[in-house]
Amino acid sequence: MTVSLKLGEVAVDATLAKLKTHLPSRIAQVNAEKDDGLVIPAPSDQDYYPFGVSEIPRYPTVVVTQLPTSDEHEAEGPHSFIWVADLAVALFDADPDRSRLGRRLQRLARAAIEALWDEAQQEARQGSAFHLRFVRDDPGPVADPQLTGETFYVGSHLIVFRAQQSEG
Repeated sequence: MTVSLKLGEVAVDATLAKLKTHLPSRIAQVNAEKDDGLVIPAPSDQDYYPFGVSEIPRYPTVVVTQLPTSDEHEAEGPHSFIWVADLAVALFDADPDRSRLGRRLQRLARAAIEALWDEAQQEARQGSAFHLRFVRDDPGPVADPQLTGETFYVGSHLIVFRAQQSEG
């Protein structure tokens, strides 16, 4: 019997795929619900990155990566262990107005959280089943245009999900 360890990379890829599929419609729902003139654009298909990016060419941008963990193996199932790790969904956006940027990031974060929860919790992805559980979301730092030489503020928002691989 060959054991295939489908750990962090598969979970990151599955999370990115789910965001690409569901985030645009969630953003559209948030825009329609708020109807206050502040329209959040959906990231293009090229603006989703696994494991990081050295330079962000466009905003908004989504990065999904595995956070440093102990690669916990919480229990063993009948045929394999159960792997658990934290995944970070980092959202980046830019706007010339700092207050508007804050609202954009809050709405983008809400849409991302809802996008990852809008299907059944057990995700069948690439031969493994993952359960994503929301852990926390943290507003990130904002880069001041006077320090960056840009004409806009750049901000981030971090969302953490716990991914658990069940038998697969």
